[in-house]
Amino acid sequence: MSQPRDLQLKSGLTDFSAAWPFLERELVSPRDEFLARPSKNFRGELVKLAYEMVSLAPAEGDAARLCREASRLLEELHAGSLVVDDIQDDSLYRRGKETLHRIYGVPRAINVGNWLYFDALDSISDWGLDAERERAIVRLCLRALNRAHLGQGLDLGVSIDTVDRPEVEAVC
Repeated sequence: MSQPRDLQLKSGLTDFSAAWPFLERELVSPRDEFLARPSKNFRGELVKLAYEMVSLAPAEGDAARLCREASRLLEELHAGSLVVDDIQDDSLYRRGKETLHRIYGVPRAINVGNWLYFDALDSISDWGLDAERERAIVRLCLRALNRAHLGQGLDLGVSIDTVDRPEVEAVC
């Protein structure tokens, strides 16, 4: 498979054909395999619902394209977090198949999970938004990722049975 033009543009490299077979094996194929697994697409459905509620009309035209892009962004960010979470929890299965770290090993799975974050965030620049809106979306995504990682830090490091009962709700 030839290197996709969008990946060339995103990377800022004009030719990485020598590295492409390795990138495809190490990043693209595991990512595509994971994203092709059955998913409830819950976040994507929420984006569509929000759009429909605001517009009170069926999705069409440029707004529909942006809705699809936002949905894909959320799915990729979430997928990256699932890959990392599976490693941290040493999960065996995700979405009906073995977890990526069990299939490809921990180092490759970490790289794929992290790349899903960066690739999703980088895609925002392709949406055709003005600079102010683009920055606002990137900031929101970074804030959400930051908060998700804070939550995961608590999940990994705090056993709920060690938290005083009156503090459980506040900690959660």
